[in-house]
Amino acid sequence: MNFTNIFSKSICRLAIVLTVLTLMACAAQVKEQTIDEPLVTTVGDKQAELKSRFERALSYQNNGEYGEAEVIYKSLLAEDDILISPVVNLGVMAINKDQFSVAKEYFEKAVELDPNHKLSLNYLGYIARDSGAFDQAEVYYRKILEIDPNDHLAIRNLGILLDLYRGRLEEALVLYERYQSLQTEPDSKIKDWIFDTKNRLKAK
Repeated sequence: MNFTNIFSKSICRLAIVLTVLTLMACAAQVKEQTIDEPLVTTVGDKQAELKSRFERALSYQNNGEYGEAEVIYKSLLAEDDILISPVVNLGVMAINKDQFSVAKEYFEKAVELDPNHKLSLNYLGYIARDSGAFDQAEVYYRKILEIDPNDHLAIRNLGILLDLYRGRLEEALVLYERYQSLQTEPDSKIKDWIFDTKNRLKAK
């Protein structure tokens, strides 16, 4: 293989890695727009008041005004520290500010509150992978797939982990193909990854 091909493949891998954080951040934002979750422990007027504050914080977050959003989320938690969505959103904002150790604490707190919180487990997998803790990252992703075998994000992220960081191409290929089979329309990126992975397997 010549230098040009090696360089091209390296650039392709880098693009894949950079895509993961963007994908997860988008998934987090959509997930946390479900406002019923943080309000289940309250009733009546108090519920409506918390809902209004949460919606305001979410609006700030979606507009990138993290300082304002953080103040409101923390005030919600000061009143009821078992609300999950403010915890997760604080973690999402910390991720977007590259404060991974802070984000990790928030997502671990969310998993304490709900051991099956798939989004938080996905973020913990990403943080573990980023720090080089590949075994732990795999544990997080596989935990999600125990909860939901068809979780698209976990399937994709586990495939990336096994492909780029663990060199387990056969397993990664199975995951990429599984991910593709769950899509209503073929994902062009995954199609390229499947093609590339098959070629690397043939070259072994």
